[in-house]
Amino acid sequence: MPERVVSPYSVALVLEYYPQHATRNLREMVRFGGTIAPQGYEGKQWGLRDSYDMEYGIWDQRYLSLDQSMLFLSLANYLHDQVVRKTYTKDPLIAKGLELIEPYRKRDPSLIELWRERDDELIQLTGVHAYAADAPECATGTITADANADDEALQASDTDERSTESVVVDEIPLDRNSINENGQQFQVSGTSGAVFTAFNKRNREGELLHIFRFSPKDISSLDRLELDIEVLAANQRDLGYMRVFLEDRFQQKRYAYVKLDKNVHTYSIPARDLAGILLDESAVQVLVLSLHYSPWYHTSKRMLATRGILKINAARLISSKSVD
Repeated sequence: MPERVVSPYSVALVLEYYPQHATRNLREMVRFGGTIAPQGYEGKQWGLRDSYDMEYGIWDQRYLSLDQSMLFLSLANYLHDQVVRKTYTKDPLIAKGLELIEPYRKRDPSLIELWRERDDELIQLTGVHAYAADAPECATGTITADANADDEALQASDTDERSTESVVVDEIPLDRNSINENGQQFQVSGTSGAVFTAFNKRNREGELLHIFRFSPKDISSLDRLELDIEVLAANQRDLGYMRVFLEDRFQQKRYAYVKLDKNVHTYSIPARDLAGILLDESAVQVLVLSLHYSPWYHTSKRMLATRGILKINAARLISSKSVD
């Protein structure tokens, strides 16, 4: 998920270390409308929904049993004297495992005190994260509260002193590319700086990967990823979705979906729409274009066309960097 998205279960998982902050956050999530059933589930009382987008002020439309399980176990463990942890560690297999790793475990008692001090700090809600307690729009996730006077003054000061920004374009070379399938399903050829990808998927399972490697690039100031792709042929009008990955040297990824269209030649993916948190932004070195045919996790976005030809003309990382 993008960094702007927060999930209730992730908040509950830190109850043991930050009980005041976690409790405040969960109460705010309820006040923002997280327990109000979405369209189609009116009247259901199934707890908090999957996740909340802090930038757009909207709740996800789904309930996931995995989320509810983590929420329930975290709350039960905190409210009932670590009942989950104690029950788990009584299992002989778990007890033996803990015994084996004991020589390698490191404890730092000062961390407990540090977490306690942090949890005791006053919680400040300002700017777009501040909501009026009685605002009726909170049920739908609409941001209603304004920043206080200090925030406004600070924002005005920032505007006056704001540095100019320059646009930096890093072209991703297309010559170092590879595929994960044999020539019967996936063929690649290059000419005049472009790469042609011909695919012939014989079943609707798995995925075809087109992998582009390049020297490490810093994307900490990334504004968007742009792909120049032409659909030259396809066996059906609605091609479906291609999944796009950026990957670091540890194979950690951020990804987004692109709706392929014969009438579109340039696809622009905002950095904020790249899902995933664990990524070394200072050294991204792989671009992956995935034609995936099996629905992945909780989305139905996938490739529909099983035969076709794509012409990949360019790939660009576009960043905005401040200039003093």
